[in-house]
Amino acid sequence: MRIRSTALLILMSLTLALAQVSTVLAASVVTNPGFENGTGSNADNWTEGTNQTRSSDMAHTGTYSLKSTNTGTAYTYQSVGGAAYNQTYYVAYWIYRLNSAGDVYLRLGHDPSSWYNFTAPTTTGEWVRVSGSHYYSDAYSMIARITTANLTDTVYIDDICISKTESDCAEVTPTPTNTPTQTNTPTYTPTNTTSITPTQTNTPTASTTPTFTPTNPYSSIIWADGPLTLSSALLEAIEDLLIAFPPGDAESNIYATTNISGIDTSWNISLVNLADVPAPYDVWNQEDNVAWAWFVECTGTEPNWTCSYYELSPSGGSTSLIFPWKSGYSARYGVLGVHAGAIMVPGSSAVDFVGGDTMGSSVFPPQVVAVSDGTIVHVCNDGTSIAIRVDGGPVALGYFHFAIGQTFTEGQVVRQGQVLGNLRYGTFSGSVCGRGIQTADQYHLHFVFLPTSPGYLEIGGCVLNLSSGSFVCGGNTYRPLSYIPNGGGASDPQDPTNDNPPSVGGGAHFWDGPVDLIKRLFADRLSQYLPDQLPLVDYALQKVQLITVALLSMTMLIWTVGFSGTFFLSVIGGIIYLELQLLALRIVAFFLKLLPFILPFV
Repeated sequence: MRIRSTALLILMSLTLALAQVSTVLAASVVTNPGFENGTGSNADNWTEGTNQTRSSDMAHTGTYSLKSTNTGTAYTYQSVGGAAYNQTYYVAYWIYRLNSAGDVYLRLGHDPSSWYNFTAPTTTGEWVRVSGSHYYSDAYSMIARITTANLTDTVYIDDICISKTESDCAEVTPTPTNTPTQTNTPTYTPTNTTSITPTQTNTPTASTTPTFTPTNPYSSIIWADGPLTLSSALLEAIEDLLIAFPPGDAESNIYATTNISGIDTSWNISLVNLADVPAPYDVWNQEDNVAWAWFVECTGTEPNWTCSYYELSPSGGSTSLIFPWKSGYSARYGVLGVHAGAIMVPGSSAVDFVGGDTMGSSVFPPQVVAVSDGTIVHVCNDGTSIAIRVDGGPVALGYFHFAIGQTFTEGQVVRQGQVLGNLRYGTFSGSVCGRGIQTADQYHLHFVFLPTSPGYLEIGGCVLNLSSGSFVCGGNTYRPLSYIPNGGGASDPQDPTNDNPPSVGGGAHFWDGPVDLIKRLFADRLSQYLPDQLPLVDYALQKVQLITVALLSMTMLIWTVGFSGTFFLSVIGGIIYLELQLLALRIVAFFLKLLPFILPFV
């Protein structure tokens, strides 16, 4: 009987001890959230980073925690198999710091474009709880990543909770009840390894290449023709990364490499994911076919390489935007006004800023300056022109049409106002990174941006209305073909959650409505057939002529008949007349396109 009672007491004590550890973590979708399961310094279900290990030195609950002594940047991660997208997830974890130096954060997401950080405070000498929530909308599987950077002493992380129910991750102080008490009973002290600890198979080993397979519709990678050729071993290492952690914005399994920088054992390589590119995958361009653009960091020697996505540091520095040319100069606002940006920056728009050697001394020289602080996260260099993407500032930005022969390095930090590089002169058509049609003494910047608030871009002390395509600066309105002066102003974007549009100041007058109406009716149609700066068809003059004729006609009608039925019938007749003019221009544009094919036979 005494043996049975003792065994029962031991079993109940173990059950209560395990329940105490798991009370807070029972509903977490993280596997092995307290690092209790594992072998030695390797925790089951986690892939540990450099100098990040399972340790019994200190624990918030239970016996083990994750210990990090890495002085650089390292991360331990796992794929959260029970997670689903388009859900709000509640997060909590515990951290113990020996000193306040360095950064510690738990990241949720799938790739660098979707990471969300839960950053730990700098409190030392005690266990501190970090909590919050995040709406996860990425269709790919969720990755939980514990990142430490720039530490000067040890930190411990424990009891990670990620759940769709807020109460699951709420702070709980477990208090066991009805604990059996018995005298003259042998004391049982469980060791670190007990018979009831589950033993898992296929335990992942510490490696930069995960052994698990997240949800991914593609099991192989197709490499399209691009401006860069890499070794087979390096391509295979990048393939392993892309298959294990496919980018959230990827639309296919077709990729290309566009630039490389670094040294023999450490390379930064720019990648793009391509959309709507048919076999044999040799015709595509950066503006129309790139669904995702970033760079990866690869280290090693032939034939052994390890690659990981570049992790953008938390944003900092300037929160304002300036114009991308030197102050004191002006730029001609491109004839297309606001038009489609690059699909590699989802939701982006673009404008062109034009200059030239014969356009006057007040026009900006062919130098581009950084609009805001940020980091170069992608470079495209096809030997004809160069394009870069800069993230980490108020909004993602793209700068297109740099001249070749300049050095742009992935991971390079840029500061607002610094000269980025020089623009390319004349007409060019590169294989992938951009194209332009302009005279030999002209240059232009194709500037890609995300709006700073819904429907607007606040930049250089001005506001660009994305619907009307007009810049308003201090009461002056600048439309396509206007010269926009750069007075050295800066715009600090307002909170993007504010639904009120920015105040654009003065400059409004009676004719803004009719001009905007005519622009909306005809400008987009014309731009399909009359490319920007095409010498044979002076689109600018045609557009100005149409607007001028329309305004004069409407003025004469109002003067003659007033606002009457005759006025509105005349407007309808005018619109029909302008439609016929557009049809004539369309026919002219069609024959101009055929001209290069006809001339050889004349």
